[in-house]
Amino acid sequence: MAERQQQAFNAREYINNIDQQIAYFTKLKQQYAAAIGGQTDLNQPTQTDSIWTKIDNEITGLDKYVIDALNNDDNYKTINAQLQAIIQQELLYMVRDKVEARQDGKDLLEKQFQLIKQIKSKASEKRDKDIDLFNRFKEYSRLHPETTYEEFLTKTF
Repeated sequence: MAERQQQAFNAREYINNIDQQIAYFTKLKQQYAAAIGGQTDLNQPTQTDSIWTKIDNEITGLDKYVIDALNNDDNYKTINAQLQAIIQQELLYMVRDKVEARQDGKDLLEKQFQLIKQIKSKASEKRDKDIDLFNRFKEYSRLHPETTYEEFLTKTF
């Protein structure tokens, strides 16, 4: 029983989170539109026509049994996770310049950039060594066809 109440609370919390994100994006869109002289994308649906609004209207006031059914449905969970990934990606795109403008953000980004380069280099070296070793095994196995790759490795090292 407590688990179902927690799931219902989680679903409501998720819905509230989406509502907050919608409000944030709407405010941000208005700020950008004002900054560029009121030009907006006319192809965008109005707030009342949006799928978000339809979903909000559909979810508002659901009882715990329907919320439980949603939270336990694998398709719903998959779509939900995919939507969350898209939202996080879009949020990242919106704030990346602000993060880089902060000194602590810039420092962390520089550290991450250096780490990526290091890991990329090490992984490339390892891949090249593995390919070289396997090519040597191919040559060796022509002369010794009965030898397995594992045996070749123990003889080589």
